[in-house]
Amino acid sequence: MILTLWLAAVSAAADSDGRAGIESTTVAGKQRTVTTTLETRTVVELPAVTTGDQCSAEVALDYYQADTTAEVTAYIENRECVPADGEVHLKLRVTRDSGEVETLKVEQTWSQAQAGEVEKRISVALGQGATLERVRTTTLTCRCQPAAEPAR
Repeated sequence: MILTLWLAAVSAAADSDGRAGIESTTVAGKQRTVTTTLETRTVVELPAVTTGDQCSAEVALDYYQADTTAEVTAYIENRECVPADGEVHLKLRVTRDSGEVETLKVEQTWSQAQAGEVEKRISVALGQGATLERVRTTTLTCRCQPAAEPAR
């Protein structure tokens, strides 16, 4: 891939007031304005981006609190390849009875053996006196796996 950058700049000269601007002179009672443009062309060659065995996936979350546990379901959609696997990283925001806000981090793996949505259920212990405020995805990875050889 070749990226071409064009840069154009107008040279600035200080006028009689000391301000930068376009150079302007008066010769024999006639005003003459000179504008100078500098053009630079730079060619940058970028290496091709290869994704290897990576794939794109999307995730949707459902969550609720059951007593002292957060129950999270991650629905992972990968339309690029099967089989596949990856990781999903979550942050859970919890408020303690004391008013302290805490962030819990959870990392889980997932795998997809056949086409369709992957449903990953995750239980997280919140402890006593905690209220689950929200759950967010921070990272979702997806890797295509080689198809298994058929049994002979």
